[in-house]
Amino acid sequence: PGISQSISDMRLLLDFAHTHGYPLMLKRTDGGGGRGITLVHNDDELRGFYMNHDALQGGDLNEYFVERFIDKGRHVETQCGRDSHGNFTVYSTRDCSVQRRNQKLVEEAPAPFLSSEVTDQLETYSRRLFEAVDYEGLGTCEFMVTEQGKVYFLEVNPRLQVEHTVSEEVCGLDLVREQLTIANGGELTVNHPLRG
Repeated sequence: PGISQSISDMRLLLDFAHTHGYPLMLKRTDGGGGRGITLVHNDDELRGFYMNHDALQGGDLNEYFVERFIDKGRHVETQCGRDSHGNFTVYSTRDCSVQRRNQKLVEEAPAPFLSSEVTDQLETYSRRLFEAVDYEGLGTCEFMVTEQGKVYFLEVNPRLQVEHTVSEEVCGLDLVREQLTIANGGELTVNHPLRG
C-alpha cells in the first residue's frame, strides 16, 4: 500500500502510518538507482524526516512517494512486449532481490521459486498495465512479492533495460531485434519456450 497523491501535511503521513503500520519507505520521485530513499520505523522518525525536509525544502513533500516497507520481499520483474496487432507476451521473469544500497547486483531469470499462481498474477498485471496505456514496444514491469505471495506494483520502465540480456539468455530471442520489429509494425514472437 502507498499514497498516490501529493503529500501536503504531516497528518496525511501519520494517518497512513497508523492505518498501514511501520516501517514506511519514502522515495523521491526524481530518485533512481537506489537514491533518495528514506526508511522510517515510527512516529518520531517520521516527524523528524518531515521537520528536516520542511526546513530544507520549504515544506514541499510533493516529490516523495510513500509506501509501506515490505521486509523480506522479493523484487521481481517481467520483461514484456506488446505490438500494434494486440499481441502481448512476457518473455521471462527476473528476480532482482540481491541488492546493495537499493541497487541491483544479481538478476536471475526466470525468477526461481515462484508459484504458478504468483507467476500468472504477474503476467496478468503486466498485460493490464501495457493495455491500459496502449503501450507498444518492450518494457519491464517491476513488482514486490511478499513471503505470503502477495504482489505489489512498483513501476514500469517503458524501454529495454540493460538487464534485458538476462532474459535473452533464457528465452533465446534477440530482444533488441524484437523491439525493432515492433517499432516497424511487425508482430512480436509469442511462442518462446524458456530454456535453462
